[in-house]
Amino acid sequence: MAKCRKCVHKIARGCGRLEYASLFMCGLGLLLMMMGMFIPRWRVDEHGTEPLENFWNFGGFKSKEYGLLQVKGTRVQSWSTIERVTCDIMGFGLAQGTFYAEAIFRKGEGCTGSEDCGQGYANHMYARCNQYEKMAIACTVVLVFSFFAIVLCLISVLAASLGSLKRTGGIAFGLMFTSGLLCFIVDWAWAYITHTAFVELQKTGWYPYPDLA
Repeated sequence: MAKCRKCVHKIARGCGRLEYASLFMCGLGLLLMMMGMFIPRWRVDEHGTEPLENFWNFGGFKSKEYGLLQVKGTRVQSWSTIERVTCDIMGFGLAQGTFYAEAIFRKGEGCTGSEDCGQGYANHMYARCNQYEKMAIACTVVLVFSFFAIVLCLISVLAASLGSLKRTGGIAFGLMFTSGLLCFIVDWAWAYITHTAFVELQKTGWYPYPDLA
């Protein structure tokens, strides 16, 4: 009986250490999740503008990185800046296309060329404006839910660390499980939304597809 009691005591002590080790790993995962929100490598385009530089002489970028807060190409820009600039260029392109169409109609000339007198460029910028807006909204939603998941995880770690594991263990597990499930759902939704957005951009012009990093 004495040996059995010693074995049970050692097992209980080992389980207690394992529980605290699990809490440490959860805290480390919380820190990594917070860092991941600011890293612009959720999707990476490894081609950049190098294929275009074989035909035209201009300075582009070797790769392009997409994150939740910003996009990194030749320089780092926020999603709101990219969306605003693209939509402004789109408005200018549509006005330019209308001007060309009116001039051609007055002269009675036909529209030749693969870009249909600039209409192709205007269509692509219109698609960029819409898809960038969609991806910016998706990034904002992921940021909000990620922040909520971080708060839940932080509460669970503090409750399990400062209180008794027997009393707060179930609550801590439930909060961590909810936090992980929430992150999984919103991250999967972000990957799907951005995938459809980049596929739509490829339908109206040349646009390298960025893979998940």
